[in-house]
Amino acid sequence: YSFHVDRSPIATDTFLCTYFGAASDIVSNSKAEQKILIPEIRAKLKELHDGPEEEFEDFLKENYFDLHYKLHPNAEPINLGLGHLWRLAVDHPKQEVLPCIHRAPIENDGEYRLLLIC
Repeated sequence: YSFHVDRSPIATDTFLCTYFGAASDIVSNSKAEQKILIPEIRAKLKELHDGPEEEFEDFLKENYFDLHYKLHPNAEPINLGLGHLWRLAVDHPKQEVLPCIHRAPIENDGEYRLLLIC
């Protein structure tokens, strides 16, 4: 349920549509920071990494740590609502825009969520 971006090995986008239940949220890229850049988190990740320092950045990417974001205190996520088809930019070298930072809603017992993700 953390804010994150999607990555793809091919040039594509994520398509998302919630048609029943709680919908996802997005937030402006300027309102969030990669968690791997936060000193306390970065220090903990360095403790997990058991390889040479020059391989640390690859370790972060290979284990998808670089995809997660923390919102700034003044950030106000935007709910994507029901029945809308959203095209979300992904992290890919050929992508011409920044990847879309988004999150799934918290799931509650007994509540269903129906959606399309492509």
